[in-house]
Amino acid sequence: MAVHRWKLIGLLSVACFPTAAAPSWAQTPAQPAAGDKLAPEVAVEKGIQKIEMGDLADAGRLLQYAASLKPTLESLKLGQGLLFVANNQGPKAISALGAYNATDEGKRDYRGFASLGKVYLQSRMLRQAISPLRQAMALAPPEKDGKPIRAGITIDLATVYLRLKDRDKTLELIKEAQAAARDDGESQLRVSELAAATADVELANTTANRAIELLRGKIIDDAFNVEAHTMMKRAYEVLGSLLNNNIKNDPKNGEHYFYYTRVLREAAELDRRIGFLSAREMALRAIEQDPKNSLWQLSAVRLELELGGIADAKTRLDAILEYDPTNEEALRLKQRAETPSPRAALP
Repeated sequence: MAVHRWKLIGLLSVACFPTAAAPSWAQTPAQPAAGDKLAPEVAVEKGIQKIEMGDLADAGRLLQYAASLKPTLESLKLGQGLLFVANNQGPKAISALGAYNATDEGKRDYRGFASLGKVYLQSRMLRQAISPLRQAMALAPPEKDGKPIRAGITIDLATVYLRLKDRDKTLELIKEAQAAARDDGESQLRVSELAAATADVELANTTANRAIELLRGKIIDDAFNVEAHTMMKRAYEVLGSLLNNNIKNDPKNGEHYFYYTRVLREAAELDRRIGFLSAREMALRAIEQDPKNSLWQLSAVRLELELGGIADAKTRLDAILEYDPTNEEALRLKQRAETPSPRAALP
């Protein structure tokens, strides 16, 4: 469906982004996960990478290993602070990150300031969040590894000002972030949510539609991208909230109902796809236990075809037919995979 730019009036409360809880890392052995001999500085950086990937157990092992070799290492405080953040240990995170930011290394590193500001934001310590986030903005590169770093920090700071009810400062910052991250779907989505919360309808509408466009591209590239599906649904929720307000303000205008119907249909389709993604994950877990169980493999194939993951479905079918060449269902699905159903297309 082509994305239309609608004139909308509405308000959407900004979403919260809680950090996932994780097991404590303090009881893990003080050695690298792979058993390699690493310099402590390298172990810390690898630990931080593990935190970003969500592998907190290995991160804890790497950081403890670094601490056993060089407990005074400045970057160790950053790694420990980030791990405390990931484990929802706010007070410990504030202490560790504050200590890192006071070091010579920390004063030049945006990561400690950005993380400290985010902890303060999540802890509703709004005034305390402003200074570290501003310092992070001044130090951060525009992007790193293809991700808009400075724009993300700018959006965090805008969220602080939104909660402080400073509409002008919020709008100033989100417009800056919008311009700096035009090709990043998550940034455009977050800007749209904040813009809607400030009742800037035009900006909310523009950025929500831009987010949908960018996130659709991600899903086309990776049909099983759960995060992109979830964010895309949030973008439709922004549009739906704006249209719902249009209906309240102008209940006799049929266009509002018509466009709202389309948005609800798109959101429902995304719900369906997200459900299929969860089902596929369960099917893959079953397959891990018995890779040659054709019934379980075929359940994954059906879901992959529904989601548009044609290449993955074909690879799985070829594997099934290698050890079960007369499987009628596999042969039928192989034929279907050659002519994908329109249902696999994105809304």
